[in-house]
Amino acid sequence: MPYHQILALTCAFQSNGVDPSLYTVITAPDSSAHAMDLWFESDNGYPVTKVISARVIEFLDAHLK
Repeated sequence: MPYHQILALTCAFQSNGVDPSLYTVITAPDSSAHAMDLWFESDNGYPVTKVISARVIEFLDAHLK
């Protein structure tokens, strides 16, 4: 999602007491594209290079089972 939306969402989580360990923020520098536009893009290797979709699916798999 665009950076300003990430900030708004993060602030909403913090103001409602959501533990930061329960979510992950991934940003794409120099991009105003929405997350779905970045679905098959690289995450630039932090800590290992993966496509954004792989990171999202791993997160959901770890937290929704």
